[in-house]
Amino acid sequence: FVYMLRRYCFLPRGKFSFGRFLLLGLVVASVCGLSLGPFVLNGTIGNLLGRLFPFGRGLCHAYWAPNFWALYSAADKVL
Repeated sequence: FVYMLRRYCFLPRGKFSFGRFLLLGLVVASVCGLSLGPFVLNGTIGNLLGRLFPFGRGLCHAYWAPNFWALYSAADKVL
């Protein structure tokens, strides 16, 4: 994101282009909308979010996975 912001939104003289920033935001929002759109239309966005962020079952499960929750568990045990 920082690369795109710096290369695309800042003009050669270092001036910030607000129009390009809005266009970049529109592209990012449309990609998110296209990827999550089918889940919203089918009414399964809650199921998707529940699987991505398993707060109902607790953050730490009986298995270790190479993701944020594993790092969280390790940091929690160390602290």
